[in-house]
This record gives sequence, C-alpha cells and structure tokens, in this order.
Amino acid sequence: MGLDFTAAEALDLASQIEGKAARFYSAVANACGDRTAAEMFATLSAIEAQHEQVFLAVRDGLAAQSAKPVDAQSLAYWPAVANSLLNNIDTELPKVFQNCKTGSDVLRSAMDFEKDAMEFFGWIKSMVPNGPDRQKVDQIMQEDMGHLISLGSQLANM
Repeated sequence: MGLDFTAAEALDLASQIEGKAARFYSAVANACGDRTAAEMFATLSAIEAQHEQVFLAVRDGLAAQSAKPVDAQSLAYWPAVANSLLNNIDTELPKVFQNCKTGSDVLRSAMDFEKDAMEFFGWIKSMVPNGPDRQKVDQIMQEDMGHLISLGSQLANM
C-alpha cells in the first residue's frame, strides 16, 4: 500500500480481517467449555467467513471501476487501523483471550474487537460508491452489530 491506496485495497484488508476473525472464532468455539458460548462462537465464525467472501466480491467489482480517492488524513489513519486489527487477530487477541479470567472477559474482548472492526468497515463504506456494493458493506456492518448484540446478550446471561 502506497500513496495510491484504493477502496479495493481497503476491501482486501477487510476481507483479511474477516477471514482471520472467522478462523479465530472457530478456534475459540472448539476450545470453549461452555456449550452455549461454543455454539455462539461457531456461528460468529461462519458469519465472518461469509463476510470475507462478500468483501472479496465487492473488491473484485471495484477493481474494474475507478476507485474513490482516499484523502491524506484517511490514508495516514485507516490502513494503520486495519493492520492493527490484523495484528490483533494474529498476536494480541489470542493473548487477551488466554489472559481472560472469566467468560465475561472473553466476551468483552470479542465485543471490543467487533467495535473496532465496525469502525473500519464504516470508513470502507464511505469509499464504496452508492449502489449494491455499498449496501453489501452496510449489511455486513448490520450483521456485525448483531454480533455485538449476541455477545452482549451472552454477557448479560452470565
């Protein structure tokens, strides 16, 4: 990524985030001792895997179009956020989950990650032209809000 950072590159980062989140949630589901929580994380994993494919499809559609320009302030901030999210999945998030003392700690950490991802996806949405592709990004954001609600409900039930 250089100074010509495009919406297609942002969507590629988003797909990587969703793919890694899917694999991570799957691992958490497999390691989770609580059946209800394991089912919830398995469901989140499946949804994140679907989101990965949607972002790739939107990216591929945009690659053929002229991309909306990225302003200098966004260029300095958002790619760093995406890389932080990717690094968080690879290194920090597993440490956070290992250090969690209770199930509520795990749920709060997952909620924090989902909130950060949604913020990044909001920026991506602003780069995608109005139309079906933007609606797809918006749908992913709405589904991620549903993830937050699910995680919050699980937390409330603890």
